[in-house]
Amino acid sequence: RIKIIALHSYGVNQVSIAKELQVTRSQVRYTLSKKDTPSPSKRSGRPMVMTEDQIDELEVFVTSTRTGRQMSYFELARVQFRHWNVSEHVVRRVLRSRGYERRIAQPKPPLTPDHMRRRKMWAEEHLNWTIEE
Repeated sequence: RIKIIALHSYGVNQVSIAKELQVTRSQVRYTLSKKDTPSPSKRSGRPMVMTEDQIDELEVFVTSTRTGRQMSYFELARVQFRHWNVSEHVVRRVLRSRGYERRIAQPKPPLTPDHMRRRKMWAEEHLNWTIEE
């Protein structure tokens, strides 16, 4: 972007700039039309409520213990991290942005009498195993 603006200020036309820098003419034209705006432009949208450090701390807490994983978003926001003054919606959104989602665990199939018998046989066979085995 700086090269395009510099070349244009020296009087080089847009076609020559595009060839020299191996970009399209439309990229050169767009850059020159935006040359008076500050770079990088101010981010749009509402500012983040939580800092990256807070999000990291929340993620560590949720993933480190079973109780942390099983706490509701409300409990995380209003009990565990109440000093941050964030809502459960914010907690849910930042965890989702890191790839975490809540799911109900699938029920495990019940053990049949045959399964129980086989498990008991296996345990009895391996009862006196040493570390080397």
